[in-house]
Amino acid sequence: MVGHVTAPAAALADRLPDWVTLVRAPNPGPMTLDGTNTWVLRAPGAARSVVIDPGPLDEGHLRAVAGTGPVGAVLATHGHPDHVEGFDRFVELTGAGDDTGGLEITTLETPGHTADSVCFLAAVGGERVIFTGDTILGRGTTIVAWPNGDLGAYLASLDVLAGYGAVPALPGHGPRWPTAARPPGSTWLTAAPALTR
Repeated sequence: MVGHVTAPAAALADRLPDWVTLVRAPNPGPMTLDGTNTWVLRAPGAARSVVIDPGPLDEGHLRAVAGTGPVGAVLATHGHPDHVEGFDRFVELTGAGDDTGGLEITTLETPGHTADSVCFLAAVGGERVIFTGDTILGRGTTIVAWPNGDLGAYLASLDVLAGYGAVPALPGHGPRWPTAARPPGSTWLTAAPALTR
């Protein structure tokens, strides 16, 4: 359902760019926090949107996302079911293809949480945001677990994201993070590379 955001997250969600909408999946839990964040991006005046991480195979959620308007493209930050289980059904509902509706979207390879993890740097005019999937969460620490996770790759990915300075991070779970340069837990990360050598 669109807008069923918890009170602490709602305050941060209020500061989303005008061209970004959050639709949170109704799958809260220890690994998904308040639920999976599905992001809908629509450039001003564009007929079609881009959806990032359509979420679980929950018909009500997928229809709520589809109800935000015509969808031109669907992207996924990684292959975990809470992000992509509903991907094929969502494409079936919307007929989405590869029309990004005039949005500038750059894929950033950010392995670590999973080998296939990516982030998306999106821009409209001079306003940029990074959709981080599970590489940076809105609160807490992401899981980096065998066999598909890699701590060294994860730390290198955080270094890549830190290079984007004050660009806000819009995660796959939890509220917006004000900058990709200071992910949650970063105080210990400065010492962690020595532990992975």
